[in-house]
Amino acid sequence: MTAGQSAFFFGAAGSGTSAELRATADKLLVLADQLERSGIIEAAPSPKRSAAALERRLPQLASIAAIEYDRRRARDRHLPPDLLGEPAWDILLDLLVQQARGKQTPVTSACLGSGVASTTALRWITALEACGFVKRTASGHDKRVVYLTLTRSALEALDLCLMSGNAS
Repeated sequence: MTAGQSAFFFGAAGSGTSAELRATADKLLVLADQLERSGIIEAAPSPKRSAAALERRLPQLASIAAIEYDRRRARDRHLPPDLLGEPAWDILLDLLVQQARGKQTPVTSACLGSGVASTTALRWITALEACGFVKRTASGHDKRVVYLTLTRSALEALDLCLMSGNAS
């Protein structure tokens, strides 16, 4: 890379870290998504992001998901929740945040976090599982506990959704 190219990507200092390069790449991906949606450029078949790339982005995705989840809970305090409910989305956001924090999410916690009755939440969890977005795993210590985790396809979909600004 020439000094001019380096300065273009990393500023006047001309020295960049791999983290800065990855951040620039992420910004370019978001820009490309926005340009495709607006019709300014033609959409290209998007390659699957590597598991390592998703893993690196998990904290950033979790931050966005937490903000979105909190906004939705605040909205529920002012408007009737049954008017605006999307339990599957709330479950996905909550699972993303917990997974990024390294925490396991029991089905009962996911039901509570969905903001709807447990029976309704369980139906949505079953639907998410049928779509291949969540996986149930029995606890090794307590046979009454089942944990939910997001699948790779869910993480990829959430990555695209949250990073494109189409979260709400």
